[in-house]
Amino acid sequence: MKRLILWFSLFLFSLISISTLEVRAEEQVAIHFKHNNQSANNTSFSIYGLSKKEYNEALSQKVETSTKKTRDYLEKNQIEKMQEFLVDDSNQAILYLPKNRLGEPAFYVILQNQPEASKESEDELYEALPNYISFEALEEMTMLVETKPVSLTPTAYFFKYSSGSYQKPLENAIFIFYRMNAKNEKEYLTQVESTSWQVLTNKQEAMRLKSDSNGLVMLPHIILPVGTYYFEEIEAPLGFSITAESKKIPLVVSNKDQENIQMTLNHEILESKIAGELPKKVINQATPKVLNEPVTTSKEIPKIRLLPKTGESVFAFSSLGLIMMFVALKYMKRGKENE
Repeated sequence: MKRLILWFSLFLFSLISISTLEVRAEEQVAIHFKHNNQSANNTSFSIYGLSKKEYNEALSQKVETSTKKTRDYLEKNQIEKMQEFLVDDSNQAILYLPKNRLGEPAFYVILQNQPEASKESEDELYEALPNYISFEALEEMTMLVETKPVSLTPTAYFFKYSSGSYQKPLENAIFIFYRMNAKNEKEYLTQVESTSWQVLTNKQEAMRLKSDSNGLVMLPHIILPVGTYYFEEIEAPLGFSITAESKKIPLVVSNKDQENIQMTLNHEILESKIAGELPKKVINQATPKVLNEPVTTSKEIPKIRLLPKTGESVFAFSSLGLIMMFVALKYMKRGKENE
């Protein structure tokens, strides 16, 4: 009888243990997902499950910096989509994802399915950066995940700095923007609301761009077809001159691939905005730079003459000799009188 009770107890304990493991395996983490939407339309996303190795490998290869890089990585490693979801009218969603997968803490990546237009312009497209999620060190059973929209159209910008060893940002430098037409004439940008280019006899009628306290000069968003454009400095900050390079700063717009446009200024590739702002590394490094030289003034400084001129030196030494002879003769005369 005792043996029967013992076996029955072990059986119940095993059932409890199994059910506990199943509950742990099915523990769900509530994800509060907030999308920083750039348009009025609801947006769809996809969720992919990753192993720890795939998660770490993706981050080490920096594929999290681009939706395209992440999609290529998922396709290369044959990682299948788990599910799709839509954000609601407030651009939010509540998701429930298993805390553990395949006997280890779960890892996921969330991707936006399609780019969306900006609220300001239908021509400007935005796409959220991939959200890589790790439950490895998760203590709470809830998590907040927010998207960071990235403009798929790069922004034209540069930084105005002084030249020399101790470079500093220059504020209030004035620039205008132009392109060359089929007649090899300069067409200046005059407005951006309904983009207008005009051949001008008076450059003051062109739209003006001013450098801020960081030296940053940024072109407002406009659609620029593939081609070459130029910034031209027309007013330098006080105490600085306009260099020849500053009068013709080339901006090259090209097709990086079928989906993306690339902008290059002074042979440096320009970054896209993240959440409406330039990346911090761009601001901190202040690149690319366009330099101004300080104005040098030629003021005459009075020269202190330490040495006499040649003619004056002869006269000075002659006079000194005569004085010494006069003194010597006087002492000789006194000596004779004393005798």
